[in-house]
Amino acid sequence: MITLELLADFLHEHLRYNKDIICDSFDIHNKMLDIKVINLSKSVRGFGEVVKLEKYYNWLQSVREKKINQIL
Repeated sequence: MITLELLADFLHEHLRYNKDIICDSFDIHNKMLDIKVINLSKSVRGFGEVVKLEKYYNWLQSVREKKINQIL
């Protein structure tokens, strides 16, 4: 699943973006994920990151595994 909230977490945790940068939108092109970002004050737009879709899904799987391990 891909949501703006999960992509913001991905940007902060995996790509080490500053916490005031959030995901504005995204597109999927073949096996690539094109993430557009915006800052919280909405004064900076038009920047982004292109990553392999597999990289995002691997990160998402690791987050799920951590949550399951915390429950167990």
